[in-house]
Amino acid sequence: MIPAKSFSDKSLLTKALLELGIDSKTDNFVQLKPLNVFSRNSTILDEFFNRLKLTCDVNNDGEILYPIGRDQPDDDVRILRGNCNETEFFDSHNDMDFPEVFVHSKSVTSTQDLLWKNTILRQNVSSMAVLADIQVAGKGRGNNQWISPLGSMCLSFYYKIQPGTPLAKKLPFVQYLSTLATIRAIQDTSETIPPLKIKWPNDVYTSNGEKIGGVLVNCSTNGRNTELCVGIGVNVNNEEPTVSLAKLSGTRISVPKLASKVCCSFVDEVNLFNELGYEQFVERFCQHWLHQDKKVKISLGNINCDAIIKSIDSDGYLSVMNLSTLKYVSVQPDGNSFDMMENLIAVKSS
Repeated sequence: MIPAKSFSDKSLLTKALLELGIDSKTDNFVQLKPLNVFSRNSTILDEFFNRLKLTCDVNNDGEILYPIGRDQPDDDVRILRGNCNETEFFDSHNDMDFPEVFVHSKSVTSTQDLLWKNTILRQNVSSMAVLADIQVAGKGRGNNQWISPLGSMCLSFYYKIQPGTPLAKKLPFVQYLSTLATIRAIQDTSETIPPLKIKWPNDVYTSNGEKIGGVLVNCSTNGRNTELCVGIGVNVNNEEPTVSLAKLSGTRISVPKLASKVCCSFVDEVNLFNELGYEQFVERFCQHWLHQDKKVKISLGNINCDAIIKSIDSDGYLSVMNLSTLKYVSVQPDGNSFDMMENLIAVKSS
């Protein structure tokens, strides 16, 4: 994954687009590719397409044209029915219920925007996952944008939390849970990948301090109902510009299979959280992070001190001990960032 603001020559993106057979010299630079939709349940798939036909245009070939949030009709994206045998996503997928619907595309702007902003696409579906080969406006924390070249995993999934469950009462833990689920899935994919670590609040790093992935969570609560859209980006097989799982393991890894494992791992983590509670989750989470008992500087408005990182508190905030007062201070993840080079936790710059 590459920060979009540093991607001036577009050379990596051009290479990825050409490998996908996409013309990189068009005015829009990126041509959005069709959405291929899969489900093990043919009834769910029938209902999905019948519903879209009521609200979307259909071309002369009977294909649904979906207005993907773009202004020009020519930018409507075709939605095609896929066969589960055409994707590796279902090869190692043991959970029949999550996701109900799986969507794959060669090229999108952002899997997170595609899934979260297009409510018609996920209407009457309890869960959905979207996987893209490349994305050119991937989402990060705050206003960060990322360009994800061919070989990276660009995954977002939609999930509804059951009302009244322990996780429904502790929603800030979702991003931690999603990050831990990602690490578990990666380690389960290849035994040759060295242990990975978590950088607070939701980044995946190597033990050498190199970023290899990250997680973004959108959440909406209406009464007792909570909807999530979890976006996960991981450097899997991409050769540039940084470390990848393929480099760590010495072999190429199937991106669809890894995406499938992440989805299954997420459901496992949700069930464990609801069964065992947040205390045991925090214990497992902290076994994987980079920061236990690390000394940091805190610069957050009226809080300026040297501190020691201790844990995650019951509200999902970072718990640190002020070295001057020996009292504990809680630092919320939203709006703040951790600069490991400076050992500084401060308000996130825009």
